[in-house]
Amino acid sequence: MKNILSDIKNNNLKRMYLLMGDEAYLKHQYFLKLRDAVGASDSNINVSLFEGKNIDVGALIDTAETLPVFADRRVVFIRNSGFFKDANEKFTSYMEDPAESTMFVFCEDEVDKRSKLYKTVNAKGYVCEFNILREDELLQWIGSVLKKENRKISGDTARLLLDRTGFDMNQIKAELEKLIAYTDGSDVVTAEDVEAVCSRALSDDIFKLINAASEKNRKKVFEFYSDLYALRVSPVKIIAVLGTTYLRLLRIKELRREGKPESEIAKILGMNPYVVKKYGISLKNVGRQTLYDNLTMCAEADEAFKSGLMTDWLCLETLLVKLCS
Repeated sequence: MKNILSDIKNNNLKRMYLLMGDEAYLKHQYFLKLRDAVGASDSNINVSLFEGKNIDVGALIDTAETLPVFADRRVVFIRNSGFFKDANEKFTSYMEDPAESTMFVFCEDEVDKRSKLYKTVNAKGYVCEFNILREDELLQWIGSVLKKENRKISGDTARLLLDRTGFDMNQIKAELEKLIAYTDGSDVVTAEDVEAVCSRALSDDIFKLINAASEKNRKKVFEFYSDLYALRVSPVKIIAVLGTTYLRLLRIKELRREGKPESEIAKILGMNPYVVKKYGISLKNVGRQTLYDNLTMCAEADEAFKSGLMTDWLCLETLLVKLCS
């Protein structure tokens, strides 16, 4: 990300950019930053956008081959084309030696790093992968967003917000906007404000799913799965949150075994004390080895998807069956 900002600041843009990864909010923000940097607008005839999996490749190449008008470069933005997963041989071949005066910006949800097009863009330009941020990074970001609106928030309250929203930055941003409006006239966002206006989190649904899995209640597990499917939640994100939750449960289990009180555990792990208590209750009938095995299965499911062995939904469904076994 810093490389893109540096390129924009120094007016030294590369010929090709690929924006990819699971964090949709950041990916879109940097897509917009690059559009602003090249002066994209409805009146700029040197900037074009192609979107979706039914792109006319002939028209795309014709556009890329057209010389810029009264400008140094033509810029072609391509979003969610699927070219990096289901290769289009004509376009892949063209990108090996495209027009020198054309810059390409790809923003893709699905990318196979083994593909020829990925390797070409990686060699000739810059690939930026936007992964889901860690909890500490999200806490810092929440604080910075509220600071711009002259609001403060404590670490515990920010963690409570994350427990409601999960780690999806689009969801967090939407809830922050609600909180900013709700706290008009106040300079502090409290836990009561979060409880009053913020929607229930993906992590809550995942936690219920984990409890059902620990009870070997396959019917309940797949009821929660059906709800998440209907909400179009990314299976990769579900696997990531499952892994994060099992890791938290394992750490809480270990710290409790060491005799640490809930307040100290919350401080060590940077979690809300209420959430530590809730997790602790669910640990009564779950052994350390089971938590470790489940965490390992989450990591294996993530690797199976990233290596292309299975589709994302099949990875998740297989994982859920294993967790219930």
